[in-house]
Amino acid sequence: MDRLKKELFIQLQFSMLFSALTVLPEFDFMQLLFDYNFNLPMIACKIIATITGGGALYQLYAMQGSKHISTGFMAISGLGLIIVLVSAIGLPIWMEYAGLILLIIALCMSEKSLHIKWKERGTQGAYLISMAVLLYIFDMIGNSFLTHVAALVGLIIYLVGLKKIKVSLDSAGLAGVTKLTIAVALCIIGILFRFVPWIGTVVTVTLATLAFIVQYSGYCSLRNSLAIGTEGQRGAANLKTSMILLVIGALTILIPEYGLTISAFISMISIWLLYLGWKRIMFGIETSAEGIEEMY
Repeated sequence: MDRLKKELFIQLQFSMLFSALTVLPEFDFMQLLFDYNFNLPMIACKIIATITGGGALYQLYAMQGSKHISTGFMAISGLGLIIVLVSAIGLPIWMEYAGLILLIIALCMSEKSLHIKWKERGTQGAYLISMAVLLYIFDMIGNSFLTHVAALVGLIIYLVGLKKIKVSLDSAGLAGVTKLTIAVALCIIGILFRFVPWIGTVVTVTLATLAFIVQYSGYCSLRNSLAIGTEGQRGAANLKTSMILLVIGALTILIPEYGLTISAFISMISIWLLYLGWKRIMFGIETSAEGIEEMY
């Protein structure tokens, strides 16, 4: 029961953050007042994120009942998800921004409202990373100024998560974390160069390529860690697959006319694998910790 509650909490958190990213402002004030922007990948993101988030919210309520979940949290998170879902078929942009505000408030309230407590500091790190990678990878779908900023914030959170997760790993896991830290640092520098005209694109692509190689190697090392258990190792395999998909997605951008759309959908699959991978690592660490406690 405790594990199911945490799994639903993670699903809800991830879905609310995903939904919030789909309604980030783009600073198009004519669109804000008069128009509706048809973006098929973004519409798909809104529908998937809000349905999975709504499903998690309903299951949590059914499991715990009204006595254990704040009515305010249920109302704010539910309304935020509904606004984003309806925005997929057309709403004034200012209403989408209202949904964004509600989801941010709900994200801040959720852990306390649902009484979630982690057993391991390393689990907290994996949880933070699962949110951070969404902020970073979503930039391949949104590709706006604010998604660039969100990606940068995500990478900083990623570093915090890596620092926390180190305490729960063995030597193979620590080797993986070291490589991932280097990869994240390269990505941060690459994002900062995006804002530099002309040379910025070249430097960003070069650093992104180096970061991919180092990050993939980091996931391979993590795959060999016994501290994350069999479930966590399966999660690391998911992370490796997601990296391969990201490369395919980056290459499909070169396809004329439909390249960006195809790349966005591939990125959505990669996001799912990243979520699944870090969730499995999270619970792999928790399960290993419980096994050690039972031994003593």
